[in-house]
Parts: sequence; structure tokens; C-alpha cells
Amino acid sequence: MRKLLLFATLLFVSFLFYQSKDFKITGLLVAAEDQYPFESETVFVQRVKDSSLVTYTISDKDGKFTLDNSTADQELNLFVSYVGYKTHFQKVKIDKEVKDIGTISLDI
Repeated sequence: MRKLLLFATLLFVSFLFYQSKDFKITGLLVAAEDQYPFESETVFVQRVKDSSLVTYTISDKDGKFTLDNSTADQELNLFVSYVGYKTHFQKVKIDKEVKDIGTISLDI
């Protein structure tokens, strides 16, 4: 019985990992008023279903960011925040391995 339970557990766990896919989301963050790149902005993605954190990063000195991880979800919520600016939100479809979402402008 223990062997059967162990086998079923291993099979279930391997099935979960089989369904998840790797993704990479890239983009550029700028200020809306002067298009100046933002450094050290917080960028993170959450699951749509339960708002649990999938991954996060901080933008580099040129305003560029890259989020790498894997998920079984088809769509994630992306948030960008910076002190003194409105938080940016958008849904991102995970339909290809590398997704460039382009330039995001933040308003005061």
C-alpha cells in the first residue's frame, strides 16, 4: 500500500511539473512626463486565480526589466510600482516563452 501511495504521489507531482511552462517577460519603464527611464522600480507578477506571487524583479539603470519563471497559468497579473507614481497593472497572456510587453509609462 505504501508503494502504491508513493507511486501515485510521484506521478501527481511529475504531472504538475509537466504542465508548467517557462516564461520570460521583458519591458522598459519610463516616466510619462519626460520619457526618462526609471531605475529600481518594483515589477512583479501574480496568479490571476489567487493573487499569489509568481516572481518579481527590480528595473535596471536603463529602466529595463526581465521576469523569469515557470507557471501552469495561461495569464498573469503584472504590476509595476514606484514611490510617488501610480501603480501600473495589466494582464499578460503567457502564450510564448519570451514576451516583450514594450514600454510602460508611469504617471504621477
